[in-house]
Amino acid sequence: MLPQSSLNQWLDKASSQLSFIIDEAYVEYVAQPDFVSAFVRIKQGQSHIVVCRTFSKLYALAGLRVGYGVAHPEIIKAMQAQASIDNANLIGCVAAKASLESPAWVSMSLAINAKGKALVNAQLTALGLSYLPSETNFIFHQVKGDSQLYMERMEQAGILVGRPFNHAQGWNRLSIGTLAQMQYFCETLVKFRELAWI
Repeated sequence: MLPQSSLNQWLDKASSQLSFIIDEAYVEYVAQPDFVSAFVRIKQGQSHIVVCRTFSKLYALAGLRVGYGVAHPEIIKAMQAQASIDNANLIGCVAAKASLESPAWVSMSLAINAKGKALVNAQLTALGLSYLPSETNFIFHQVKGDSQLYMERMEQAGILVGRPFNHAQGWNRLSIGTLAQMQYFCETLVKFRELAWI
């Protein structure tokens, strides 16, 4: 997550002729108490910022492709002039609405994600594998070896892990699932260590 002070300094110095899209796809997972959404800047009348959010992450509607943008009315008007008539589907909109009307489900999902991350982080620490701090539903962690081979071995164990990333050999992105899935992942990591694969 980009530190708020750095983002604000950058936006303050930028030319008013530039427009910015600020991705807040994982905003619901942010636990840092000093986090401030870029919504604040839009409420202050800044018309060169669009904040994008999605129902694909916490709300688990990735396959329905539902998201939204928040911006100054002038920007929204310009964007609507370019939008296709089918830019949102009825099933996705109904599912998004139902998600917003279920705060208990959202709370449960956040709690499971936090417990799953804590479980995996503890196992990575125990194995001496580095990982990056995460305000999301995934962990980017060290695998100490060939990332592609790691992916293949995990798939053979029945676990699909993240794709390779440029300039990140020896690292992998793991999405957080159910607690049972994360426990199985941790057990698999231990077996990989016993086999000297990580």
